[in-house]
Amino acid sequence: MDINENENKSQSSVYADLNAEDPEQVPSEIESLCMNCHETGITKILVTKIPLWKEVILLSFECDKCGYKNNEVSSGGKVQEFGLRLQLKILNKLDLNRQIVKSEYATVSLPELEFEIPAGEHTGEITTIEGIIWRAKSSLSEVIEDGRASKEIKEKLITFVDKLSQLINCETEFSMIIDDPSGNSFIENPNPEKIDTQLTTIHYHRSLQQEKLLGLVADDVEESNDEDAPPVWESREAIRNEVLHFSVDCPNCLKQAETNMKFINIPYFKEVIIMATCCEQCGHRTNEVKSASGIAERGVKLTLHVVDPCDLTRDVLKSENCFLYIPELELEVGMGIVGSKFTTVEGLLNSLKETFENQSCFSLGDSALPDQQQRMRTFLEKLDEASQGKFSYHLIFDDPSGNSYIEKITHRKQGSHQKLALNLLFLSTFLFIVNTYCFTLKMVQSRAENSDKSVKMVNTCVLENFGSKVMFVPMNDQIHELHTIIRDKCTSQGDFVFYSDRLIRLVLEESLNLLPYSPWTVVSPTGFSYDGLRFSSGNCSVSIIRSGEVMEKGLRECCRSMRIGKILIQKDADSGEVKVVYSKLVQDIQRRHVLLLYPIMNTGKTVHKAMQVLIGNKVKPSNVILVNLFCTPSSLHYLSDVMPEISIVTSECSLDPPNYFCTKYFGQRSGEDPKGRPTMRW
Repeated sequence: MDINENENKSQSSVYADLNAEDPEQVPSEIESLCMNCHETGITKILVTKIPLWKEVILLSFECDKCGYKNNEVSSGGKVQEFGLRLQLKILNKLDLNRQIVKSEYATVSLPELEFEIPAGEHTGEITTIEGIIWRAKSSLSEVIEDGRASKEIKEKLITFVDKLSQLINCETEFSMIIDDPSGNSFIENPNPEKIDTQLTTIHYHRSLQQEKLLGLVADDVEESNDEDAPPVWESREAIRNEVLHFSVDCPNCLKQAETNMKFINIPYFKEVIIMATCCEQCGHRTNEVKSASGIAERGVKLTLHVVDPCDLTRDVLKSENCFLYIPELELEVGMGIVGSKFTTVEGLLNSLKETFENQSCFSLGDSALPDQQQRMRTFLEKLDEASQGKFSYHLIFDDPSGNSYIEKITHRKQGSHQKLALNLLFLSTFLFIVNTYCFTLKMVQSRAENSDKSVKMVNTCVLENFGSKVMFVPMNDQIHELHTIIRDKCTSQGDFVFYSDRLIRLVLEESLNLLPYSPWTVVSPTGFSYDGLRFSSGNCSVSIIRSGEVMEKGLRECCRSMRIGKILIQKDADSGEVKVVYSKLVQDIQRRHVLLLYPIMNTGKTVHKAMQVLIGNKVKPSNVILVNLFCTPSSLHYLSDVMPEISIVTSECSLDPPNYFCTKYFGQRSGEDPKGRPTMRW
């Protein structure tokens, strides 16, 4: 038996569950000084555990000489990692009987009466809602009867005591808030097997003053202004708006890796949990989808007849317990073969093909029989044709857990009001199309006249139309070579990442020139003074997840100390509008210059939405520099209309940007649409 097991057994024996029938569970008695008559009294101590909560120490003092009594409750455990804020809505008299454990550091308040009992006013105690209000009423009544208060104050106290009496009689609904920085307070749930809908529990990071109050830091420690203020999160609802992080062991190299977890609500289906793991040591990446609602009451069997290429774009959710069948291919896939995935029909078939290619080494290797090799190759060719929609087939999901889903095309149909809104949108963008027509025509003509110098001529056209707010990395043979390698379909994934990182580094270096600098004098090792420059304080960056993350490595190599924020923006499946799912920014971002990282820009709407988040945090658009690799003329036109003050640094403006950039960079395979063009889904 190891030391930890001994400690756990020792602690469990000391803090036993409260049981009146246990003869060994009796309080200890010690002599102590009475603070009333200064004679010797008896203090009884009982260490126990409150069910569904934690360990406590009960103290009861009684003096036989003067009759003075005092009760106190202290936490038997450690100070919790987070502070605790409990808010209870009292609706009836039964709620007044709820038991409360209040530590000595807790503050109790009644918002409706603007009444607060500060921390330290009473020692820790076990009481009820009614008991707290009754004690406050009794204390104020003693002040009234004392006679030392003025007439005006006495009248106000009488009015306030009457209001407390109304709360005790539960004549009106009210709230009680217990704010405990030690995290050791508790409000009873009368039905512990169910969620307490009247109680809101909020955990928060303690302030420096609260840390000093608890004795966790020294009194002479000063607060630092450079540290981020930790977020406040609620226990049930607000957690759904956060991206959670936790460490796991990488299945590839067995080193520590980080897993990100997010709740996502799939329209017309249910809520799911998406988990993505990325190992910084070996680069291994995995993603998985879990149902957030548990196992359904009934299983489900879904059959999709794929007859049109549009069917390949349907969203599908395949749980890890789902069986998959394609009768036309005589394909049967058991549970756990592909794992849980939220993708499209095309993406699912591509994953199946990749899985078979990786796991069929004995069927395709040198040791396999010729007939076996031919049969497997024929099967993979048919599976590839199925992923391209070249013939009709049936896709069957048989899920005993009931957590699989296939999107219905009817969910995509818009009502008449949506069609009207779409027509108005077309009308409102007519002028935009007219304005961009001449510019686009000029670019096409420049490309047709001289294809070798098309990039330079296109960039020149952009500068003529947008001026100094759009800056290009100086085009030379090196940049042209990097563009060529990135666009070459024969480039391996490893080379693609290597040359992409080179291009990212060059664009970032150009962007850093736009940040503010200040004079700085240094002394060289030979003793000479050198008048130079250094970054002015107040710079940060924001990455638009997920594509913006490809530029974070290059940024850290250029500026190790620059802090990076995150914004997650997704496209709504029903309306087609982009919306912000998650954002985590630097606390004082409003006084900083911001590098906004977004490598591929087609329409500019995602950047516009990210700018709205930054402006909502009081960031000046003139302080934002968009760091981009490839963009389109329409995206520049759009941003010049809605956000004319931001600066843009890019390497190329093209009618055909490499939209597969992030997919190939992260090592994912993109499928092909019916016309043979690469596709991907974000």
